[in-house]
Amino acid sequence: MARRTPPQSASRGKDHLVEELHAALVTDDPQRAALLDAILKVVVDHGLGPESPPVEIMQLLGDKWSSLILTLLGTGPFRPSELRRVVNLISRLGNSTPISQRVLTVKLRSYERLGFIQRTAWPTMPPRTDYRLTPLGRDLVNTIAGIVDWSLSHKDEITAAIHAYDHAGAD
Repeated sequence: MARRTPPQSASRGKDHLVEELHAALVTDDPQRAALLDAILKVVVDHGLGPESPPVEIMQLLGDKWSSLILTLLGTGPFRPSELRRVVNLISRLGNSTPISQRVLTVKLRSYERLGFIQRTAWPTMPPRTDYRLTPLGRDLVNTIAGIVDWSLSHKDEITAAIHAYDHAGAD
């Protein structure tokens, strides 16, 4: 029967793991070392769970709709029905499936929770609600625009890499 080791304190356990990672990721490149240290700091400080801000943001940016919705909100405030209509027109233009009202509502609540958008309910009859970017959301949209610009400037290289990979066969 295997002998169990007593549990270590969370801090001592993390320190030990960080030491092991530093030993495994030895590099002479100072830029790479700084990047690895930054990654380790994020993981140690925030973890990799669903409540970790860096993880939550990366998951959000990796989903099908978020970059588009946030970028559209960067053009000005939208009522939910208007936003859904524009998203679905763009979706049709790109031969993609439309966004459902439920998915849009979940996305908007998520962005509001993260502080990227502000929801305003107007005291009118019938009631009217609109969404607009916060300064934090505007900063994120600028970052998204930078990623889009990067992808467009490297489109040919990326396309060539995909083509070469797809035609090389699976190893």
